Amino acid sequence: MEDPMRAIDVSPSNAADELQEVERIPKSDPSPDSVDALLSTELYELSLVERDQVLEDIHGIRAAQVTETPDLIASSLEELEKEIKLIRNKSEYDYAYALDPQYVRKPEFRIRFL
Repeated sequence: MEDPMRAIDVSPSNAADELQEVERIPKSDPSPDSVDALLSTELYELSLVERDQVLEDIHGIRAAQVTETPDLIASSLEELEKEIKLIRNKSEYDYAYALDPQYVRKPEFRIRFL
């Protein structure tokens, strides 16, 4: 059976560098600990900015960043209201609404759920 570490598709310009990186993983010990150690080493070698970019990519933070405008907030709050109305069993919401309807309907409160 072919070594899975050799089945990496790389462009010719980066092939030597990629092969060198792959060879840093011990073939006799492809354990999660050795892979974790390699990832930690690689992250440590990155600059702070590069490391933040990688972590943002992994966690999907950067792609989710949206410029919040008053129009976007208003339309999102309207959409939230529509979705709340579609929920059939919302006993906790109904209870909170019965306690203080003005607070539950405040945009400052509702925006926490967007």
